[in-house]
Amino acid sequence: MESPARSFITTGDGARIAYRIEGAPDKPVLLLSNSIATDLHMWDGQMAALTRHFRVLRYDSRGHGASDAPAAPYSLDRLGRDVVQLLDALDLPRVHVLGLSLGGIVAQWLGIHVPERVDRLVLAHTAAYLGPPAQWDRAIAEVLQAPDMQATAEMFLHNWFPASMLRAGGSEVESFRRTLLTTPREGVAGSWAAIRDADLRRTLGVIDRPTLVIAGAHDTVTSAGHGEEIAAAIADARLAVLPAVHLSNVERPQEFLDLVVAFLTETERETRKAAVETAAAS
Repeated sequence: MESPARSFITTGDGARIAYRIEGAPDKPVLLLSNSIATDLHMWDGQMAALTRHFRVLRYDSRGHGASDAPAAPYSLDRLGRDVVQLLDALDLPRVHVLGLSLGGIVAQWLGIHVPERVDRLVLAHTAAYLGPPAQWDRAIAEVLQAPDMQATAEMFLHNWFPASMLRAGGSEVESFRRTLLTTPREGVAGSWAAIRDADLRRTLGVIDRPTLVIAGAHDTVTSAGHGEEIAAAIADARLAVLPAVHLSNVERPQEFLDLVVAFLTETERETRKAAVETAAAS
């Protein structure tokens, strides 16, 4: 079955944000937030499994996919408010949130600033702080001055996937390459500015939502150490380290899905178990 066409909302500052929502209306809603230089298609491989359990809302982050790409810079507050306004437009008071990389930084922001909108959090391959700022200033200048997105695309691919996957090529890697080459440079530069200016280390501790942190043992962008830092700061957070680079949802899809689905359906399983035990005792 074909995926539905993208729909759009318009944010308070006039930007159009593209989204899709799929799955049965009676299931709990899971929001997916994409990494930088990807779009909502980064989750294509997980949709069949996730929609068995959830009504899945995925969107193109500002500056990516079919969403508008205003001139840089962007702020993390703006990226977070985009999500809140999307939830408001769809009349969704509370959702599970799964964010990867930049999407994981946005998910942290949601857990800190609007915890009442979040049920459970999954923070994948992300960090509370990625300094120093000077490295981002150089990257922003270079992408804005480059003649095209070729060099930037190759850099991202080598950061995302193991060498063996890149050598093998294949439809998945080529799909990400095509997305990279068509991503507006303003979207990449604007999102890098949001990462440059974000430092959530002092406020992570206020997150009180059940949280799963997923890290990659071979991740050179957001290291396992970054994941450990997040998990240590959030009360009762769980940490899982997969033998992966940066996009474990693509590199290790079944292991990634098993972790996410088990964590997000835990309360449902516990409720069913308690109901069975109550019925048996009566």
